[in-house]
Amino acid sequence: MVEQWQVNDANDYTNRRTYNVEAISGNLQVTAYLKAASSYTVHYGIASDPIGGSLTAISDRQPFVSKSILYGGSDLIFTATPEAGYMLDHWAITSGGLATPEATKSVDANGRVYVEPIYSISPLNRHLTVRAYFRAELFHNVILPADSEQGTVRITYVTPVQPADTGEISPTTSASVRDAGTVKMTFQPLPGYDTSVAELQAIVVG
Repeated sequence: MVEQWQVNDANDYTNRRTYNVEAISGNLQVTAYLKAASSYTVHYGIASDPIGGSLTAISDRQPFVSKSILYGGSDLIFTATPEAGYMLDHWAITSGGLATPEATKSVDANGRVYVEPIYSISPLNRHLTVRAYFRAELFHNVILPADSEQGTVRITYVTPVQPADTGEISPTTSASVRDAGTVKMTFQPLPGYDTSVAELQAIVVG
């Protein structure tokens, strides 16, 4: 498995199998250092009661079952598909096996509970237990005010419930958003106005 990458004498200690270099402005000398492959056991399953959905997993684009032994550096994708009337409540990603005390709810980069139905882990570098929790659907309505003389604002994304849904929607002034989900809005100013936070608040809040 990959131990580290070296790009123009700069070391990056990662065991990712794929390494991207962006904004190239000169010659590159790239070296991948390998070591004996490590293997890790990955458990996964649904922990909610009632179950409320199904959970599948792939490693490097190949399906695998719970308790599989996988090579370090693998790219894992877990897909939680809710049954009718349910949605994902949260993920719990525990470093260790089934006997290891369960980790707290997984959060995103902003510290919010991660409720997207697809969860990626890359690269695999430890034993893991992945649990998905479902709960009954709960939605909230988001309604934007009418267009103003300063510009327009439109909803362009809401957190998806089903894994086949990207969350991207046609620009609209109203949407139904799952509880604990995210809504993204795009502000289009009219001539003479900017896109500062103050301007956006003036239009959204009024």
